[in-house]
Amino acid sequence: MQGLLSYVNQMVAQITQGGNAVGAAVTIDGTPYRYNGIAVANAAKPDKGDVVFVLCASDDDLGTGAYDELGRFSTV
Repeated sequence: MQGLLSYVNQMVAQITQGGNAVGAAVTIDGTPYRYNGIAVANAAKPDKGDVVFVLCASDDDLGTGAYDELGRFSTV
């Protein structure tokens, strides 16, 4: 398992959504990362929900590649 990374510069994110498909282009310390995701609506509270992202090129083998990354955003 790799150690945690720290970043000193500002993170910039461009988020796009079409239906429940979500994309994110995130730039950290000048390096671009692309994520694909899905929006999950909350049927009980239509103004609430979640978005789940996965780093493009992630796979199910955590021992290979530089990054395997998932993320979740939730409205509160």
